[in-house]
Amino acid sequence: MTTTTKKAAPEVGEAEVRVRDLRVHYRINGTEYPAVANASLDLRRGEITGLVGESGSGKSTLALSLMNAVPEPGRIADGAIHVDGIGDVTTLGAKAMRAVRGSALGYVFQASQNSMNPLKTIGKQILDLGRSHGVKDLPALLSRAKQLAERMGLDGNRVLDSYQHELSGGMRQRLGIVFALVLNAKVLILDEPTTALDVLSQSAVLKIIRQVHDENNLSTLIVTHDMGVVSELADNLAVMYGGRIVEHGPTLDLLRNPTHPYTKALIGATARIVGDPAAARALPGRPPDLTTIPRTGCVFRDRCVFKMDICAEDEPQLAEHSAQPPAGVSRGRRRGRPHHLEGRRVVIEARGITRTYHSRGAFTGERTVHALRGVDFTLPKGGAVAFIGESGCGKTTLGKILTGIETFDGGELVVDGVELSKLSPRKRAPYFRRIQMIHQDPYSALNPTRTIEQILGDPLRMRAKETGGAASASGVRARASELLELVGLEPDGVLPKYPHQLSGGQRQRVVIARALTVDPEVLIADEAVSMIDVSMRLGILALLHDLRERLGISLVFITHDVATARYVGEGAELHVIYRGQVIESGLTDDVIQGPVHPYTQCLLSAIPIMRGLEEPGPDRLAPLAPLDEKVATDGCLFAPRCPFATERCTAERPVLEAVGGSGQLHACFHPTPRRVVGVEIAPAAV
Repeated sequence: MTTTTKKAAPEVGEAEVRVRDLRVHYRINGTEYPAVANASLDLRRGEITGLVGESGSGKSTLALSLMNAVPEPGRIADGAIHVDGIGDVTTLGAKAMRAVRGSALGYVFQASQNSMNPLKTIGKQILDLGRSHGVKDLPALLSRAKQLAERMGLDGNRVLDSYQHELSGGMRQRLGIVFALVLNAKVLILDEPTTALDVLSQSAVLKIIRQVHDENNLSTLIVTHDMGVVSELADNLAVMYGGRIVEHGPTLDLLRNPTHPYTKALIGATARIVGDPAAARALPGRPPDLTTIPRTGCVFRDRCVFKMDICAEDEPQLAEHSAQPPAGVSRGRRRGRPHHLEGRRVVIEARGITRTYHSRGAFTGERTVHALRGVDFTLPKGGAVAFIGESGCGKTTLGKILTGIETFDGGELVVDGVELSKLSPRKRAPYFRRIQMIHQDPYSALNPTRTIEQILGDPLRMRAKETGGAASASGVRARASELLELVGLEPDGVLPKYPHQLSGGQRQRVVIARALTVDPEVLIADEAVSMIDVSMRLGILALLHDLRERLGISLVFITHDVATARYVGEGAELHVIYRGQVIESGLTDDVIQGPVHPYTQCLLSAIPIMRGLEEPGPDRLAPLAPLDEKVATDGCLFAPRCPFATERCTAERPVLEAVGGSGQLHACFHPTPRRVVGVEIAPAAV
């Protein structure tokens, strides 16, 4: 058993980038609004600085300002950005900045595929980058790109000859770092580099960022809304709200002893793998947009539980952050096995569900993918079941099968006691209508050309015709208003709006309301909170729990974020999937606190530790090597990556069996409990 520790960073040098009194404005309908106001920040050699805050706080605008690349209708209105050896980039023209970008300042975008040309191989894009910067020795540039790719755990020759669509999300994100550093940039800017990655890919990317940063003595800025990511990676932390840096200091000190109410609220709203889920609190309200940011006083006062009259008059100034030592250590509470779901009607029962895909490509030849391998689970009315695993494990395929979008090859899917494979597609439809999907991306799930009233009205009218209910305009509007109130939205303010006029959290609540228009018995939440701010996640999770309690709706929760699975409510079962096979299952708290399968233990070990608030588990495992689907095995599917595999593991395939006399199941020949989950550090005494 090995424990992962963060390598000591190189000696910190002078500031490579100095931001002073930066102001960035956007012009909207003839009026300029501040997106960044009086921001000052230093990026020092050998240090990683984290920049956190909700969407709309100004993080990405500040990061783009470092590249003098604020998009129209925005502009840098005032302030200076000094880069060592270059000067103030705000004074440079377009031609000079093109030479600086890439060679001195490297930028890794949130969606790496959007910054790559889908019509060219990665190698050809590297050559284009070199030519645009006047590089004479292009073969040497390709050699450096190959070395960087291999340093990041990739097959250099393969990725340089690949198109972006042939690579996984984690591979593309690593290649984004290659593009940023191949011209020897000394400043690395990463904008949400791990958003939507599964926990193992995230862990690998964070490790690579730290290694590349240390080896090249870089000045690094990481922009994110994930407090766990910056806790694991950043040396210093700046918190932004309403375009202002409201708190700044060493990461460990700031997490241990936050002083600004917004920082405290962000930390309190973070879904964590340790501690009591009931103690977490969603951040109330919503962040201001550009047109509503207060021009005077504290920008956070409208959402602050500590506001006073002076907060509306004076803007608080940044003060030096001081730390307090932590007190003792306390363990999170384990909840007992619930009994309120026992004996309830079974809504869905899956028995040995399999799904196999066959494809043939000009370059890859014949390919067979076993997306699901004999998945079993039972979902009672009002119950919840969560499925976790890394990208490509089969979670989303299962969700599509449950909603009738995909078919299955083998096994039985029983809904309300009826085995659906025995019915014709037409007769299956009423059963699948009882099962509705909450999609991952609330931005693309709603029609941008229709108002919320129209989006909810269409399915409500269809449902009214089926049931003989009120299909009149007033009846449909009343029902739409009722559903919006149910999901925590104010109908009069939401119904006339278009999706782009709502926040991410509001959009996701509208998606849930739309799913409720047909009176479903089951909701399938496919990564339902992965693309919204951390401050809004707990609110959505609490809503899903509330729908279970109030309406008796059953929930299938699909996620790669193990911590969020703890927040869907008492009695939820957790199923861990690896390459289409369930390898461990049981009550969520039992699996998290007492995992016995090495893959589950590796997943839990990969979750970032909130330094200052948690201590790593004593048996925390080292990061896994990337999955190579070409490696075939007749034995355990996890054996090629397992640190504890034996000869038997490579020759025989284990099946699910009970852990002792409990209801927890595992598929491992050598089940060994390990304490990989961290323990919570009690807050310091005041």
